[in-house]
Amino acid sequence: MKCPKCGFVSFDYLDKCKKCGRDLRTHKQKIGVVAEAPKVSSDSGMRAEQRTERLRDRLGRLRGREKLGPGLPDFDDQVQRKKLDEQIRLEREKALEEAKRLTEEKAQIALEAKRLAEEKEQAEQLRQRAIEEAEYAKRQAEEKARQEVERARKEAEEKARLELEQARREAEERARQAAERAHQEAEQARQEAEERAHQEAERARHEAEERARQEAERARHEAEERARQEAERARLEAEERAREEAELARREAELEKREELVKEKEILDRERRKLESEKDMVARAKREATEALKVSSADIPARPKFTALEGAEEALRVEPETFEELVVAKGGFFRRLLACGIDLGIFFVIGTLLVYFIKQIQGGDQSAAAFVFSIIVYVYVIIVLLLGFYFILFHSFSGQTLGKIVMGLRVVDKEGQPIGMLRSLVRYVSWLFAFMPLGLGLLYSAFDLNKRGWHDYIAGTIVIKAK
Repeated sequence: MKCPKCGFVSFDYLDKCKKCGRDLRTHKQKIGVVAEAPKVSSDSGMRAEQRTERLRDRLGRLRGREKLGPGLPDFDDQVQRKKLDEQIRLEREKALEEAKRLTEEKAQIALEAKRLAEEKEQAEQLRQRAIEEAEYAKRQAEEKARQEVERARKEAEEKARLELEQARREAEERARQAAERAHQEAEQARQEAEERAHQEAERARHEAEERARQEAERARHEAEERARQEAERARLEAEERAREEAELARREAELEKREELVKEKEILDRERRKLESEKDMVARAKREATEALKVSSADIPARPKFTALEGAEEALRVEPETFEELVVAKGGFFRRLLACGIDLGIFFVIGTLLVYFIKQIQGGDQSAAAFVFSIIVYVYVIIVLLLGFYFILFHSFSGQTLGKIVMGLRVVDKEGQPIGMLRSLVRYVSWLFAFMPLGLGLLYSAFDLNKRGWHDYIAGTIVIKAK
């Protein structure tokens, strides 16, 4: 038997550890070792009966002398007979007390044997429950690893499965050989000492289970370590690629912004020159109209004065070449933030209702880990899909979600037209990526001149105030 505290191994089932001195009676009850009930000896009862017989014989002899002797019995004989009667009574009381004590000891031994049997059954149930909980924890860990990185999980799971299968076969083979060896030894020694053979078989079974458990635990730890390393390497590679792509997108956005600024400057210069020339034309038209008023009213038509003024006003109108050249009010950062909060609040309510219904459907007897897993699988995926469908559908047709309608905003392309289904899909996916790095892609619109975030530059859209 092995001490659970110091690990000392003994070939006998001791009540106290020889190395650390720990009480092992509770541990013996947990592993199912029942102490043999002590055999009750009847020597004390036999001795009491013999003493009672001898005293009865002496009393009978004294009574016989009384009958045979003449006259009254001697005073010494009466005293001796009283003493014998008293001794007989005392011996009889001692015998009754001894028998009563032996009966109580037998009852206590029977109760102790029953309690040990119940504790053995409880220990077996606890061991079975621990095995089931270990299996459940193992399945949860494997499922979580599969969700975190699918590609790495497949490779690691295949390797771990092969190694676990090999370790299990080896452990089963060793356990089978050990069991067969223990069975043979127990069969050979059964004729000599059946109890000793039982102890040897039990010890061999415990050792085989311990070795198998250690092998499986080591294989599981190795598989988890390899899976963790693969996941870490994949995560680092993905972060590096995302960082490079973000840097490239930032440089492209800066280059595009610079080009747009140059174009806007050229357009403004051209429009300024055009306005100056048109102002000269208007001034010239006003002078001509003033000179014409000085002429006789009979020679001047009634309409030219207004025609010249209207022509000047038409000349002042500048037709923009692109939508970004219009002087329009773009949607501010806080207005867009409030609109997004309204949309997300709606889906937060929907998600809360989904969690409640899932909890009602699955029942309240599941563990906390299973409930969290159901939320991740059902609610998160459903919310992301429904939110994507909501944004893509509303932006592609009207350019306004419910939050944007409340805040008076609209999403359009550079020409001022609806963005369409494909551009709306690109904008939603890029919105997710802009939201991941602590919302920096969305916060960028607060400092941009055109109030555009990363997803607006990627999808080629702009948020304006709706009329």
